[in-house]
Amino acid sequence: MKTKKTMFACWIILGLIYNLLPAFIRDTGSGMFLLLLVLPAATLSISVFYGLRQDSILLFPCISGFLFVPAVFLYMNTSALFYVLLYGAVSFAGYGIGKCMTILAGKNNN
Repeated sequence: MKTKKTMFACWIILGLIYNLLPAFIRDTGSGMFLLLLVLPAATLSISVFYGLRQDSILLFPCISGFLFVPAVFLYMNTSALFYVLLYGAVSFAGYGIGKCMTILAGKNNN
């Protein structure tokens, strides 16, 4: 049950970040900064946190990218659907980093 609570909490945080921050895009510069730096950094950090805390559930990175879909249709056009794949890949990488760190920390304790 703890795994599901943490997973849903991380998804809620990512969903809020994905769907609230694009409202602050005013021009191309702020859009690129947000879409290419801020959102991937947030996705990576939350995914690493989840990978450190939880057992192996690969559902998390798969769903994380799709949380960006509503923002595409609210704030952008369909050409921004590429970011769904990008954020999914970043989430998968962050989850993998977190799991590797957990495994390495476990081996050092033995």
